[in-house]
Amino acid sequence: MRPARGARLAAAGVAVIALAWADLASAQPAQSGELRPFDASYSWSWHGATVALSTLKLEHGEGDSWIYSSTTRPSGIGYLYPMRPVLRSSLRITDQGVRPLSFKAEGGGADHNADVSFDWDAGRASGRVRGDRGRPAADARPAG
Repeated sequence: MRPARGARLAAAGVAVIALAWADLASAQPAQSGELRPFDASYSWSWHGATVALSTLKLEHGEGDSWIYSSTTRPSGIGYLYPMRPVLRSSLRITDQGVRPLSFKAEGGGADHNADVSFDWDAGRASGRVRGDRGRPAADARPAG
């Protein structure tokens, strides 16, 4: 059985964010001063019509932290699609590479919401994944 169009669109959106995050995370370790804030926007098209606009941002946070966020807003017939995903990660760049501090996902429906914090000293991630029906986040063990 083939997934519904909405589910395929949501999966495609998650894939875009995952690829962008993987690209950022796979970069060579850098000092936080080497990063530069950016803002990028992407249009989603369906049969030649724009149905949504996604915006990705990297902003400098407090101290040596950074905020990576993504929002998707509908356009035209895209307003019929019920999800309005907003993703936000705070992170720090260390000598060991990218270290996420927190991740929050909202607006993607209860099955896609998340609120997770990372404690690198304790080697744990805590919070909720999959919204109200979610389960506790799994332990995160730092590599090495």
